[in-house]
Amino acid sequence: MSGCICPCWTAATRWGVLAVTLDTVVDDDRRLLRRLAGLVADMIVTKHSYTDQFFQARRREPMSVAAEMQWSLLPPLMMTVPQVTVAGILEPAYSITGDSCRCRPEALWGS
Repeated sequence: MSGCICPCWTAATRWGVLAVTLDTVVDDDRRLLRRLAGLVADMIVTKHSYTDQFFQARRREPMSVAAEMQWSLLPPLMMTVPQVTVAGILEPAYSITGDSCRCRPEALWGS
């Protein structure tokens, strides 16, 4: 048995990976799996605003209404321009208190 792992990308956003186990893996299989991973990523992008099943699959417990609202207001986790790519990752907060976001650029680049 051989495994093949393909990233699920759309433009500059990585949505996850597609992992497949086959008896044997040849170049044609890898090419087909890359295309399939791209189609899966496209499906997630086009359908994620119509269902919450993608978000529920990533969670360990239900979120409060406030946490759901703040999660929906967050910027994208990845941004790409020709000069640089910036990526981040967040762990869901299942209940929210206080400010949703604090950014202090002076702490990063000086005053």
